[in-house]
Amino acid sequence: MDINLNIQNKKLELIRWLSTIDDLTIINKIIDIKKEKSDWWDEISEAEKKLIEEGEKDIEAGRVISHEDFLKSYGR
Repeated sequence: MDINLNIQNKKLELIRWLSTIDDLTIINKIIDIKKEKSDWWDEISEAEKKLIEEGEKDIEAGRVISHEDFLKSYGR
């Protein structure tokens, strides 16, 4: 079976089930699940964001070493 068709069938199954729910507790839990979709960038600290941005600048500027060289620098 085509995976896209299978996903669409599952979605329709969920829609049918959702339309029958009368329990506000369950509805609120479903809403909470929907809210959980967040970007990890919004969850990290400003200090972590700054380190990532500095790392990206280093990559763009060519200030990088290979994994092998990194391990050698630590005697591995």
